[in-house]
Amino acid sequence: NSLIPTGSEMESTTMGTSSSDVVIENNRGVRVTLHEGAQGYALGMISLNEIQLEVPLTQGVFCVRHVATHAEQWIAAAEVETPDRTKAILSGVAIVEDRPIRFRLSLETPPDVRSVRLTYEFDLEQDLDGYEICLQYHTDYTCQWRAHLYPWVADSKWVERERLDNMGIPSVFLYRDDRSLGLLWGIDPN
Repeated sequence: NSLIPTGSEMESTTMGTSSSDVVIENNRGVRVTLHEGAQGYALGMISLNEIQLEVPLTQGVFCVRHVATHAEQWIAAAEVETPDRTKAILSGVAIVEDRPIRFRLSLETPPDVRSVRLTYEFDLEQDLDGYEICLQYHTDYTCQWRAHLYPWVADSKWVERERLDNMGIPSVFLYRDDRSLGLLWGIDPN
């Protein structure tokens, strides 16, 4: 249940882009490269001023995980729409235990803010008891990170919280050990 393992420092490698990858970006140096693979589109890579945050996600957009067995199924997007250069909408349908899951993930890089806003929707015809749906922005850790999750941990290499309850607006502040980059993951109260 560790959310922030330690790792080696990030090397200056980047995900190769192909002509089918989709890029959205803003004028503050935030870029998201959605990667098209054999199964469809994946979340790909988030970068700030041409520095990637972590190892790019190439398996899909969401991971459906069985709580008891820990079996994982990655869901890739079948379609990507780009209404403008700052926004992309990924969508698709996946089958988990013979039940369809329709999803939509909107990614937006607001023009004058160093951020990425992710908004997701799911449509299930029946409950999927025993499963959780995970959204993550990378596959592995190559940098050393620390976290602050008030009131439970501060300047910690590990966060072990199964439920984010009694928090008000849940958010976690992640930052690299060398303080070169910080990320605030939170839920927009609006």
